[in-house]
Amino acid sequence: MQLAYSDALPNPAAISTELGPEGVAELFMEIAGVADERALREREGCTDHDLLDDYWREMSRLASLIPWLARRYPVPVLAGLAHPNRAVRLHVAGAIERVPFRPAPRRCDGRSSGSRTTRRAA
Repeated sequence: MQLAYSDALPNPAAISTELGPEGVAELFMEIAGVADERALREREGCTDHDLLDDYWREMSRLASLIPWLARRYPVPVLAGLAHPNRAVRLHVAGAIERVPFRPAPRRCDGRSSGSRTTRRAA
């Protein structure tokens, strides 16, 4: 459902570069603000599901930056897993698996260059 109704922000790589590490906390505050507004509407008994979906779409659009920010600024992004707002924690956790890392180059023997072998003590 999220994939059908949400649009990622255009050019997230460029936006994440412009935000910088300080922008991670600001992004999390934005997501938390939208989540709080949505929760308030629900508590008030809002039955306009299109409006509630709009809040979710906005959170999803903002959260589409998290994988790109995680690649550049992993420590501030991972701090989002301890954010007081559960929507932020949810989006950070969901974004971690979508971080656009390049695969490690392969060596001639077929192993990745980062692989290590362990030796057992005789």
